[in-house]
Amino acid sequence: MSNNPTLKQFVFFLFLLATSAYGQEYVDLFRMGYGRTINNNFEGSPESTEVSNVEADLTFPVVLSNKQTLITGASFSKNRLQLFPNATSTNLFSTALKLGLASVYSEKWSSTLVLLPKLASDYESISSNDFYFGGFALLKYRQKE
Repeated sequence: MSNNPTLKQFVFFLFLLATSAYGQEYVDLFRMGYGRTINNNFEGSPESTEVSNVEADLTFPVVLSNKQTLITGASFSKNRLQLFPNATSTNLFSTALKLGLASVYSEKWSSTLVLLPKLASDYESISSNDFYFGGFALLKYRQKE
């Protein structure tokens, strides 16, 4: 692709149009994945490391009524890699919980609020620096069927 800003803007516009025109009609209740890369070079060093990654994600919606759904679940990831050249491999873990509420207010308006507390650590020496609190809020307006 050339450095023509008009062409870049056009491609960006097509991307936005494609992502806003169609929505996913399902939710992934469980996902699991594994990945591995080799020869990840350290900056300023001829040494490299392999990185392996295992991920699992569970979402368990509980229907409370025809207008509200409790969203629960958890996600877990494990990365194994060398942090420095010539160091032994280290395991880095991440575990997050999901707790939220999806609500329907009318045919046009709905919302989703989810809290995502997370623990990210080597799980050997856990401190308050390893805890994170996040979340997301989504307000949806449906223009037409």
